[in-house]
Amino acid sequence: MDRKQIVLIVLILTSISNIIKAQQNNVIYKKYSVIIPNEYQHSGKSYPLIVCFQNQHTDSLYQHYAKQTQTIILQLHNSPGIIWETDSLKAIIQRTIYVFSVAKDKIYLLGLNDNIPKTSDIYAAMDYYFAATAFITSNPNTYKLLQDELKLNNSIKPYLFDSIDHNALSVAHQQFQKHYLWGFNMEKMSEDANKLKVVRVQEDKHNWQISLSHGQWYFANSAKARERAILDFPQKIGAWNLSFAKILSDHVSVNANLGVLFKKIEPKGLNLFSILAGDSVDVEGGGIFFTPMSIGMNYSFLKNRFRPYAGFGLGVVPARYKFIEGAGNLSNGINRNERNFKSNAPFVELSAGFFYSPGKNIQWGLSGDYVSSKEFIENIGGYKAFNGFKVSAIFSIAF
Repeated sequence: MDRKQIVLIVLILTSISNIIKAQQNNVIYKKYSVIIPNEYQHSGKSYPLIVCFQNQHTDSLYQHYAKQTQTIILQLHNSPGIIWETDSLKAIIQRTIYVFSVAKDKIYLLGLNDNIPKTSDIYAAMDYYFAATAFITSNPNTYKLLQDELKLNNSIKPYLFDSIDHNALSVAHQQFQKHYLWGFNMEKMSEDANKLKVVRVQEDKHNWQISLSHGQWYFANSAKARERAILDFPQKIGAWNLSFAKILSDHVSVNANLGVLFKKIEPKGLNLFSILAGDSVDVEGGGIFFTPMSIGMNYSFLKNRFRPYAGFGLGVVPARYKFIEGAGNLSNGINRNERNFKSNAPFVELSAGFFYSPGKNIQWGLSGDYVSSKEFIENIGGYKAFNGFKVSAIFSIAF
C-alpha cells in the first residue's frame, strides 16, 4: 500500500467519524427541551437558567415551577443509550444562553437526589459555566457527605428537604439569588464558544425588513414663509413612507426611505348650471407634493418582541407646487392660468418609536420623526422649508 492510498484511507475514515459525531450531536440536541413561562418575553438578561436532569422526581416539580416568572428551565433527558459528553452539554448550554438572552451570571447547575453523582461530574468538567451549583437531596447521608466535601467551596450549596417538591426548589432558588455566588472563567467559555461554533438558529434571524407607514405631517412654525403665497396650504398633511432596511445585528439596522406627502385644495363655489347660464366665475385651487428620500440608521434598545428604537437619517426632499385659477364666463370666455413652482432641499431627520412582533415575521409599530431642512429656493405653498414633525403607524415584514 503506497503513501497516497494511506492518505486517502485516513481522509475517508476522518470524514466518516465527523459524520457520525454530527449525527450523535443532533440526537443530543433533540433530547433537550426548554420550558418558557407565559410571562417570559425575551426581555433581556435578568432570567436565571436552571439546568437539571430529568427523572421520576422532577416532572411535576418543574412543570409547576415553569409557571413562575423569571425562570427558564432546561431539561436534559437522561435517556437510555444517551451518553452526556461534556462538549455536547457545552454546546447545548451555549445555544440556550444565546437564543434566549440569558445572562451568564444568572446560570446555575441544579442536582437532585440520585442525579447528584452525575451532576458532580459535570460540574467538575464545566465549573466555569456556572455561577453556582445547588444540590437538593432528601437523603440525610447524602446531605452530610456533600457538607463534608464542600466545606471550602462557597459556590456550591447543598440543601436537605423531607420531600422533593416545588417548595424545595423555590427555597433553593431564593437562597441562590440571595447569596449572589458569581464566578466565571469567561476566557474558557469564549474558547469553548469558538471551538463549538455555536450560532443562533438561522430561522430565528432576520436579515431584511420592509415597512409601510402612514401618518400625519405637521409643519413647524419656523417653516412658514414671511411672504404670503398665492395659495397657502394647511399645516397638517397626510404622509406615506416606504422603507427598506438591512438588519446588521440584533440592535443595528440601516435603511432607505421614500416618502409621499400631498395635499390639494379644490375650487369652491362652482355651480355648473350657473356657468351654463352665463354667470361669471372666479375660482382658484392647487396642490402641493413632497417626496422626501433618505438613508439612515436605527438602533434597537432591546431584542425581544417589543423593541423601542432611535435613529437618524440624511436625505433630500423634492417639492412641487401648482396653482390654478379661472375667471370669466361662457360668453366672453373663461381664462385659465396655471403656475408651477418646484424646489429641492437637503434635510436631517431624528426618529424614535417601537416595533412589536405578534408573529415570526410580522411587526407593528409607531414612530415619531422630527425633520429639519434647508430653505427652498421657491416659496412652496406658504412654506420656506420642510421643517416639522411626523407621527405614523407602521406595518412591517421581516425576513
